[in-house]
Amino acid sequence: LTQFIRFIKDRFNRPIEYLEIGLGHAGMFRAMCEHVPIDLAITIDDCRVMEFAKARNRNLAALDDRGQRYTLTVSRTTPHVISRVLFNRCVDVAFVDGCHTYNGVRSDGLAVLSEMVAGGIIAFHDSIFYGEKGGVAQFIQEIEWGMVPGLRVVTKFEQVYGIVVCEVFKP
Repeated sequence: LTQFIRFIKDRFNRPIEYLEIGLGHAGMFRAMCEHVPIDLAITIDDCRVMEFAKARNRNLAALDDRGQRYTLTVSRTTPHVISRVLFNRCVDVAFVDGCHTYNGVRSDGLAVLSEMVAGGIIAFHDSIFYGEKGGVAQFIQEIEWGMVPGLRVVTKFEQVYGIVVCEVFKP
């Protein structure tokens, strides 16, 4: 987590527009909002995992207490929802940690890709947590093989759960 945040701070020397798919405990969302200059912070989550509710509420309350402005959209992630939530604004950094099936990761990744600026970053969480056969790992492999136009892997932080950082480019 620390390495990823340092990577983002080093890459962007200005406030960013940040989108997080899949809020979970809201720990990453809180860390990004507290440590990276953010102009716009948006998260989309269906909030169905009730075991995360207490931690999620505590982390969001901490952001409220420090006056951090953010938008939480409670919904399944679809290209239409992402487009509607962003109101024609492009994103600098997206953190994808929603559905971990291959189809879910691919759908979220491609939906986010269409809303990104060239040079933007899409990070995929849990790249090693579910193993080589996990949905995240399978989608990352497709990116590495050049099967996802407009996206290339630039670095991997593979401690604990794994974060794969990809750069958006216009083919």
